[in-house]
Amino acid sequence: MPTVLSGRKSRAALALFLFSLAPIATQAQVLRDEGVRLLEEQRNREREDSLSRPAPVIPRPESPVAPPATPDRPDGPVFQISRIDIVGDTVLSASEKADLVAPFVGTSMGPKAIDMLLGRVTEAYMRKGFVTTRAYLGPQNLASGRLEITVIPGLIEKIKVDGQEPAMTARSAFPMESGEALRMDELEQAVDQINRLRSRRAEAQILPGQSPGGSELSIDTRAEKPWRVSLGVDNFGQTATGEKRQRLGVEFDNLLGLWDAWSLTSVESKNTRSELLSVSVPVGFGTLSYAYAQSESHNLLAGTITMHNHSKSHTLAWNHVVLRNQSTRFALDASLAMRDSQRHLDSIALTPQQQISGRLAGSLLIRMPIGALTADLGYSQGIPHFGGDGDLPNTPRSAPHNQFEKWDGTLGVSLMLNSHLALRSTLAGQFARMGLPGQEQSFYGGASSVRGFKEGVIAGDRGQFMRNELLWTTASSLLLPGSLKSSGVRFDPFVSLDAARARLLADSLDQRIASAGFGFRTGWKDIAADFTWARPLTAPPGISREQRLHFSLSLMF
Repeated sequence: MPTVLSGRKSRAALALFLFSLAPIATQAQVLRDEGVRLLEEQRNREREDSLSRPAPVIPRPESPVAPPATPDRPDGPVFQISRIDIVGDTVLSASEKADLVAPFVGTSMGPKAIDMLLGRVTEAYMRKGFVTTRAYLGPQNLASGRLEITVIPGLIEKIKVDGQEPAMTARSAFPMESGEALRMDELEQAVDQINRLRSRRAEAQILPGQSPGGSELSIDTRAEKPWRVSLGVDNFGQTATGEKRQRLGVEFDNLLGLWDAWSLTSVESKNTRSELLSVSVPVGFGTLSYAYAQSESHNLLAGTITMHNHSKSHTLAWNHVVLRNQSTRFALDASLAMRDSQRHLDSIALTPQQQISGRLAGSLLIRMPIGALTADLGYSQGIPHFGGDGDLPNTPRSAPHNQFEKWDGTLGVSLMLNSHLALRSTLAGQFARMGLPGQEQSFYGGASSVRGFKEGVIAGDRGQFMRNELLWTTASSLLLPGSLKSSGVRFDPFVSLDAARARLLADSLDQRIASAGFGFRTGWKDIAADFTWARPLTAPPGISREQRLHFSLSLMF
């Protein structure tokens, strides 16, 4: 005789059966992990900060006057020079040294020509960032036809931070040490590492030392209070778990004396709660970071059946600056992420999932007189080791793969068009040749991508989005009364134009959305608000085209 299940158990069994039958068709409706969203929001803020943060401005020692390409007519005693050697050099290549001395070899050189050559050699070092290294002429017999130029490295004699020598732990953030030749890129990196902390606005000076070419580095961090607490509300949540969100954040700087940055964020909505803990520690040209995220949510399936989700993730990352100068910075990133997720249909536990993935990326920042540009290109791969789930044999290409591969890229631009208008644009996307797990897909729609739509209305294994803002930068000075301007009130209106497309490999057509809108950001002291009204221009069938208001309010103290 067949067994008859109770009403509640039969509904759960039915929901479980239906859920297992359609894993592919429901990919686009995957509930996005709020912990993963918090981590992505943090990364987006860091990218925006890099666009808006000015390059360190460090006064350089006076540069020698650039000499002409060939020596002027001789003056004073002159000597026929057939050979010129540069000694004490460890920076310039043989070809660079040959190019420097070539115009002078085989010529008659007097004091003026020799000064010109010394200036050329010193200038070559300054262009490479050795701003205190100098070329000198020691005692020698020029009548022999040989000229020897001695390079004296400009050594760092002392490093002081806020008037005191830093502790050994704090020095680990600096690429340079006392006794080494001073390089501007290393000093700029040290200032940047300090300015990662929101409570610091460091500036540096190069002061004369006691020895020839020696210098003392003085860094003023302009420290503010090391901790901050923030409260906020917004309507950036998902429909299934509640659109209205409340946010609590705590930040602490330099807790360990390593120029370390700590942050803890908690976000809660009607049916979900998520937390993110992150810490980063600088080490010279590198930065080590760790993030832990967890989230819990529940939403209804099949009427009265509730899906409970609990996930946690660990992400360990290393960023290393490979090249930098006053206008350009290129860095490499490597990260390893582990994510555990557990799901229940009412009281029925589904098979837990553990996904491990690695990512390698390169990032570029270019600063220009009228703005800045960032570019990022990354490759990610699912790892079926260390406890990570693998793929079942003969998994269809369009089905979700734990052993996935994907490429992603982001291009960001911030430009001043004229004295009144600025343009901010972001173009981002990802590409995969196989189906991706839900949390690796692209989700578009909402305040962070295409405004005018609810959060994550389209998703796919492949996708791209474009987000544009045209800002009126002088609105505060032109529109606000004098009393508000003098008190520090900010008012930044803008118009927006956004678009995105996404496609699951199981589908043959793209889903496309686009919107246009306007809004403003305003703030006063530690209070900030952001309001955007947007109307959909394009949307797939079944997705609402009603206009939408996105808002966020925050208070920091």
